[in-house]
Amino acid sequence: MRRRERSSLRSSWVTLAGSVASSPAAHKRLPADSAGATEEKLRLNQRPLRNRIAIATTGLALLLGMGGLAGTEEVRVHIFGYYSFVGEAPQPFQAIKWVELWPDPRSGHAGAVKGSIRLNEPPLRGRYANVELTSVRFVGPELSFQSRERKGVRYRFSGRFLKLGDFTEIASPGEVVLEGRVSEVRKGNVVAEADVRFQYYTGD
Repeated sequence: MRRRERSSLRSSWVTLAGSVASSPAAHKRLPADSAGATEEKLRLNQRPLRNRIAIATTGLALLLGMGGLAGTEEVRVHIFGYYSFVGEAPQPFQAIKWVELWPDPRSGHAGAVKGSIRLNEPPLRGRYANVELTSVRFVGPELSFQSRERKGVRYRFSGRFLKLGDFTEIASPGEVVLEGRVSEVRKGNVVAEADVRFQYYTGD
């Protein structure tokens, strides 16, 4: 990642109260097809990831309680980026390739989060299959979201971060940073559920 891009990533923060253990910085890159997904991301939010994150520097600061994470030390938090399953995805959730989160400065609420799910489907005319998240709730360390319906299926997730901080600095390759339960919903009914664990990627 170029110096300018890393600077944009580091400058996007949510401020929370709590103490968080950090680990040495080490980061994986996304698969090569992520570079070709810009056009689809523009459709979802009119901006590629690095620009959306840079926009968040215009005041993305929020003081949140961290549940079971005790302490009063102020910790700067950056959760925006990509999350993929650790290990093999459980059936039928192998359709999910990764989850992307980005700041939503247009919501009018500091700390608001948007996102999408990249599906494991071949690109159609150069476009990859992304499903927008219609509701994302982040109240550190709790995270939940629901996707739009696509081909009769929508996904729900409810879980918690195992630690909080600047993930571009403290998340190691393969490290579980988020865990919870994902559900597949058809016609309003939950037809499948599984406990899942996610690792973090910074993206390009």
